[in-house]
Amino acid sequence: MKRTVMVASLLVAGVLNAHADNDVYNTTTKYARSDAELHAATESCAQKFGAPDNGTETSRQFKRCMLGDGWRFSHTVREQTWIDPETGLTCRHGNFMGIPSSDCSNMY
Repeated sequence: MKRTVMVASLLVAGVLNAHADNDVYNTTTKYARSDAELHAATESCAQKFGAPDNGTETSRQFKRCMLGDGWRFSHTVREQTWIDPETGLTCRHGNFMGIPSSDCSNMY
């Protein structure tokens, strides 16, 4: 259950935050909740208070809004990114088949 919520929150946060910072929220209810419910709460709070920006702390108002919808803020996962000076693409560290590597793209 927690794993599903964490994965869902990372995916939703990734969509909202474009590339590097992912906020993790846990449900405050005693029953399982869907990804759609998390996405709806995130969209609602983003419309009211704006989506959290990369590299900045998530606002207290946004966290309160999510809590009001039954989602408690857990933590933020920060992904190290940098701009490749040769290509201008945004890069990040990753693993390919267990081997550390760097991945660069204009999609982050």
